[in-house]
Amino acid sequence: MSNYEAKIIKYCGERILPRGYKIDADLRRKLITLVEDAVINYGENDSNFDEVFGPKGKEDVLPCIDAGTVDERICAACANADYLTEEEKLFLLKSFLRRKTEADRGMREQIGFVWSPQIPYQSCVSYLLEHEPLTEEYLLYLLMKDSESPNESFIHNFQILLNDRNLSDTVKIGYYLCLPNMDRRRDPTKRLKKATSILLDSEAVAKENRVKVFELLREPDLFMQIRKGFEELRKAEGTDAGEVYFTPFIEDLFQSLAEMPEELQEGYLRNILNVIDFDFNCVRRQACDWYISQLPTLEEKKEAITRLIENVDNVKSDGDKYIKMCAYDALYSMSEELDEDFVRQLLELGSHSNLSDIRAQCYKYLLLLFDDTAYVEGCLNDTSKKVRGTVVRTALSGTKMDSTTRLRLSKIIEEKKLKLTKKQKGRLKNLLEK
Repeated sequence: MSNYEAKIIKYCGERILPRGYKIDADLRRKLITLVEDAVINYGENDSNFDEVFGPKGKEDVLPCIDAGTVDERICAACANADYLTEEEKLFLLKSFLRRKTEADRGMREQIGFVWSPQIPYQSCVSYLLEHEPLTEEYLLYLLMKDSESPNESFIHNFQILLNDRNLSDTVKIGYYLCLPNMDRRRDPTKRLKKATSILLDSEAVAKENRVKVFELLREPDLFMQIRKGFEELRKAEGTDAGEVYFTPFIEDLFQSLAEMPEELQEGYLRNILNVIDFDFNCVRRQACDWYISQLPTLEEKKEAITRLIENVDNVKSDGDKYIKMCAYDALYSMSEELDEDFVRQLLELGSHSNLSDIRAQCYKYLLLLFDDTAYVEGCLNDTSKKVRGTVVRTALSGTKMDSTTRLRLSKIIEEKKLKLTKKQKGRLKNLLEK
């Protein structure tokens, strides 16, 4: 065996195969091919890399091993290798994940954190779950940080997790709450919106527990409260301090985690304690819209909207802002079915909110629904530039409205001689000439 082959086999023995595993000639040949395949065909994602540096070849294999950049490529190479049997692929992937987890655990115990190349855990597990059921071991891998796997792998695995009958709804929702922290290098918005849609529509999760998801997202500063509660628990450990309060669902989640292996507990907590409330702002309106749509009667929807809009004059968090804005969206969409005075009253309340985003939204709906100069004056005299621009944005944007309403708003712009861009002036001229 050449020095080149020996170094590859040494790498495989240290990073891929179980400790002390005996390698026969056939497996040795396949492992060498696998590592070469990983380096040559699963390298840089940048399409210009080959043009700048030239394509990778066998001469790059040992430098990549020395640089520690082979790990992140092995999974994809293994899953797509036509020179490996299905049994060999499953064996190597599982062994590789175990060795990686073991090495990271040792590093965390020694220095308190992990400093090693990330690997596509989600992609690896996605392949494994096509052949085997979800296990606690696979769930542990799904809780690992992963900036390498595509969104499709996250969603594929989340769908399987939701449908697993061996997991409680509490644990499933707890995993959902972990999602933003698993990949901090990329914007999680698209992935989180898709996961939220799947969760809220999932028949595998009880309806009352899906409602709890909305209630959690409605909770002001939820994740800040969780972190604060844990800090109080740490300080109170070994003392006679009183109990620390968590929301009922979070309390249930922690009780469920207590029944799991220690590594799974740590995986959940490591993620949840590093999620911030901002992470879920992108799905709060989505969850609120789902919640209102699930209410069976108009009266129940009316009561829910009223409850969600409470204290609109003193909104204290971004999360609450998004919930209230969704409630106003629902109010407007149902305005033809609701009493006019009820709609007007709630919109007027919102026009006095402490947040300009809510004031702008409510003035927009007031202008669309009611021909009242008081709303025009109130909007144009607001202290916020964003609110003052509501008349122009509403009339000259793609906002859906009948031609009479658009013409009415266009005439207000002309009469008030409101400031317009060149493009807006052309749009206004076309509307007035129709």
